[in-house]
Amino acid sequence: MTLAKMHYARLAYVEETSFGVAPPSPQMRVLPLVEEDLTIQDRNFLSVKKGEERMLSVASMGPLEAGGKLTLFLELESIGTLLKHALGSAVTVGSSTPYTHTLPGGSSLPPGLSIEKACLDIDRFLHFKGSRIDRLKLLFSPTGGPIVIELDLMSKGVAILPGPMASGVTDTQVLPLSYKLSLEEGGLIKDGLLGMELLIENHLYREGYALGSRERHFLGPGLRKVTGSLILGIEDTGYFSKYLNLNTSSLKINVTAPLGDSLEVFLPMIVFTGKVKSVLGKGQSVQQTIPFLALKDEGLGTDIKVTLINNQSQV
Repeated sequence: MTLAKMHYARLAYVEETSFGVAPPSPQMRVLPLVEEDLTIQDRNFLSVKKGEERMLSVASMGPLEAGGKLTLFLELESIGTLLKHALGSAVTVGSSTPYTHTLPGGSSLPPGLSIEKACLDIDRFLHFKGSRIDRLKLLFSPTGGPIVIELDLMSKGVAILPGPMASGVTDTQVLPLSYKLSLEEGGLIKDGLLGMELLIENHLYREGYALGSRERHFLGPGLRKVTGSLILGIEDTGYFSKYLNLNTSSLKINVTAPLGDSLEVFLPMIVFTGKVKSVLGKGQSVQQTIPFLALKDEGLGTDIKVTLINNQSQV
């Protein structure tokens, strides 16, 4: 079942105290939606009675799969909490603004997020509890503008609320927001990039249902995989050569907002591997997409390290 998308809907979230348990009367943070596709899919058991093989006649309740995809514009003032739920705990340094948050990417994930979907024009409220991030994709455009975030969520379950669960909401978004982007590959600044994607996959265990329950009891992470791609003009063959030779390197992505907030994503070891493709771009120009895979660097003990500087005292 796809939930109706209202003209006046708001999604807000709060960090849970334990898996599926939100703090009482929480202050929640608004998600700046571009597109929302939270769904519920039942896996009810259907059968037929003997002698009625061409007509279904029995239905009984089975597990519920709750979750879906969110597409967001996120500026750097509020991305930290979502990154923490994709990568693990953050270490914050600073006694006043700006604060520096480091996510080393080597720790376990937080319990989960409670997401309230409020259809404000009809006064209806849904609670997607125990929501964890299965996939987080960052889409960087060379023309600036907001960073596009795609989230694939899995949830413990969903409930209809008699009223709002949030005691209040915080909205820190100022959109659209441009940014400056620079890329270092192998320790050297690289120019001429047409675009870039970065994907973090947690491979959550989606079948963690307890006996006698329709809700998920467990949504633990599996193997983490960090991949991405560089979009280049077809005349730039340097990365294609590295791809053919399975070369290793490092990658550092620096994003700076006009007001001084910044995001650094460091992949200490990457290998150029995957499927190379060429596509027609605007004006029928040909672009090439060079894929890469992040590997664990034994010195740092991780495959990804994120440093975020903003005005939040904690993420």
